[in-house]
Amino acid sequence: WGADPGVFHHGAEMRRHYRAALGLRDEQFVVLSLGRLVRKKGISQLIQALPQLLAAAPDSVCIVAGAGP
Repeated sequence: WGADPGVFHHGAEMRRHYRAALGLRDEQFVVLSLGRLVRKKGISQLIQALPQLLAAAPDSVCIVAGAGP
């Protein structure tokens, strides 16, 4: 289950490229949920936790991407 994180590690240059494309600064904390948008993936729990995240790190960004069933 899940994906090998090593497959997605492409170095600092690519990280900077994608952050710039999304309008994100290097120092911003980003939470990314990428996958099927179904209940068992727990996206609702992530959304419920956002106020706590933003209280601790107000400059944080949450990105949810995927497709439904």
